[in-house]
Amino acid sequence: MNDYVAFNNSYNRNFKFLDKDNSIAYIKVKSFSRDYSEKFYKETFEKIKNAKSSYLIIDVRNNYGGSLDEVNNLYSYLTPAPYALIKPSQVTSKTAPLKTSYFRKSNFLQYAYKGLTYPTFFFAQTFGTYKKDGKVYYKMKADKTTQPNKDSFKGKVFVLINGGSFSASSILTAKLKNDKRVVLVGEETGGANDGTVAGFYSFQKLPNSKINLPIGLLLVQPNITFTNTKKGVVPNVTVNETLQDVIDKNDPQMNWVLSEIEREKNLQK
Repeated sequence: MNDYVAFNNSYNRNFKFLDKDNSIAYIKVKSFSRDYSEKFYKETFEKIKNAKSSYLIIDVRNNYGGSLDEVNNLYSYLTPAPYALIKPSQVTSKTAPLKTSYFRKSNFLQYAYKGLTYPTFFFAQTFGTYKKDGKVYYKMKADKTTQPNKDSFKGKVFVLINGGSFSASSILTAKLKNDKRVVLVGEETGGANDGTVAGFYSFQKLPNSKINLPIGLLLVQPNITFTNTKKGVVPNVTVNETLQDVIDKNDPQMNWVLSEIEREKNLQK
């Protein structure tokens, strides 16, 4: 459920309470892989609801992105109202989805299997597009209106971000900031605030360096009022991490959030 990653002997998702009375919940997501994610969020937010936690910290620092379906599902636990996560996603033409490197890195057996399933892929990609106002769009679940989850969190949410937060994690945090659902803490994301070119890729070998460069084919933009700043998602509270912090294994961004929660708790006494 936490999505074990054998490559680096770690878990992709983690959840825990940070205090004895379970008032502060913490979720760390290293990447949005989608694998087992529905079960993870279902059980996690049930525990948070049962514990009657007042605060939730979501950590997407160094999260390079991934599945929009997982992000869309996570957002349903963070909002009280129906929402559309992204705007309709644009492609350059109706044939653009077919330019993905479908057989890339396939061994003989995988190639044979993909050869059998290619007709299904072909028709799904071909009929996955539609034209509107002279532009071509790709059908995505995340651009449809989604209802909030029954166990959506009602307390205060802090989200930790930094320059290693890209793609889908920037889509998530841009949407959360626009809707004023959270307090973003840390450093500006590496991914742009107003959208990303990703979704699916065509790998092209550059003629001189021979590097296989992934070219994104889908324009994915959060359903927000664009900032038009050509910047990443800027935090509500900027807390920079220094080289010395890394050496000392000090986490100034998490420390700021915990200090702010403690301050708020003292004001409520």
